[in-house]
Amino acid sequence: MPSALVDALFQRLIDAFPSHHAYPASAFEREPMPSPVAHFLARLLQRRLQHEASSFDLPRSAWFDAGNAAVQQARQVLTEALVTHGQFPPEEWEGSLRQATEQTAAYLVRPTATLVAFVFQEGDQVASAETIDRRLGYFSGYRYLPDTVRLYMEQKGVPELTRARFADLLRQIDRQMTNDFDADDWLKMMKPLFALARHAYPEASGVSVEMLQAFFEDKDAEVYVQRLQTIHKQGTKRLDKDGLRTLIEGPATPAPPPEPERHAEPAQPAPSPAPPERANGPVPLWKQFRQDTPPLAEQVATGVRQTSTRQAPPTEEGVPRWKQFRSENSSPEPTAPVPPSRPSQAAVAPASSSDLATMEQTVLGHVGAHNRDLFIRHLFNGDRTDYAQVLDRLDAAATWTDASKIIASEVFRKNQVNIYSDPAVLFTDAVEARYRA
Repeated sequence: MPSALVDALFQRLIDAFPSHHAYPASAFEREPMPSPVAHFLARLLQRRLQHEASSFDLPRSAWFDAGNAAVQQARQVLTEALVTHGQFPPEEWEGSLRQATEQTAAYLVRPTATLVAFVFQEGDQVASAETIDRRLGYFSGYRYLPDTVRLYMEQKGVPELTRARFADLLRQIDRQMTNDFDADDWLKMMKPLFALARHAYPEASGVSVEMLQAFFEDKDAEVYVQRLQTIHKQGTKRLDKDGLRTLIEGPATPAPPPEPERHAEPAQPAPSPAPPERANGPVPLWKQFRQDTPPLAEQVATGVRQTSTRQAPPTEEGVPRWKQFRSENSSPEPTAPVPPSRPSQAAVAPASSSDLATMEQTVLGHVGAHNRDLFIRHLFNGDRTDYAQVLDRLDAAATWTDASKIIASEVFRKNQVNIYSDPAVLFTDAVEARYRA
């Protein structure tokens, strides 16, 4: 546990968000609250509100029919309103903020160890797929870990995992993801950690060497651990991104000695170009997310070393979810065209507030209206009309496959959205939940 960073970050946050106030989820969007801590707090609040709402009941009286359908529907509406407008009470705030800070920092430094400890709490040795999925949702950053675990359980129909199997699965995912990482890949992955350190120490630069050691130990990257140990003994306490890049790249390789002069020989035919991927080794996960290769869950499930010549197996819904929402830096997947939209009033004029609220309830559930401003600002470049048009198209989508194509085309690619950002994940999860009901 990076205790020094946790203490510094917690003190800064409790100064900015003092414990004599109540805090709804919308309060977490302002500085200096880091996005991963805000994400954890939002999930923590949602879980507590669901627990509180489940214990809410109508007063018992012989004077009215509590089982009447209209009464039960009104009760459901009231319950959803309570959850939507929930908040941390003042007496619960400090402990909740401390927990969110500790767990987030631990995850960004030692992700696999932290996930194992958080998913399997109080010495549990077995966890259901539902519990694993819910507890994975507390963390943002390093999305390849929870996303691939979910994909594995979904494709294999796994109802539960043991603690040992879960830990082994995370290690396999992590090693394959980082197998061929260069300095640019490592630095891109570590952006959330550097951002968290900046929130904790706004006047300092970079991340402490000790935390970097812990991060690379969690990845079994011994060569970087040894280099960090060496510079730490030499007195280096922190590294910024440039310093870490230099450490990862290591000393420059000396130029080979010049070839002795040879007599000219007859020209030989040029060799055939090398295949784009290694023929006898596993394709690193980061390349899978950029290229048309089978999902990692298939490798993990079968233990087969993947080659570049294999074709990706179809999933039950068609294209795997990670392929539908590939990085904006990759080439678009050759999928079926996005389903056509139905005639929509939103295409002509902005939807009224009541119409928009109705569509949000249908497409996004109780998440919708509460996060309208967040979605419009971060996913639709502030365009309320575009937001309404997309909701109208999603309302007409008959399957999750159709809906996911609309999201990929009309939201993520069109507006250049980071698909792993908290608003993107929240929006996608809300739409998908409609098809799980």
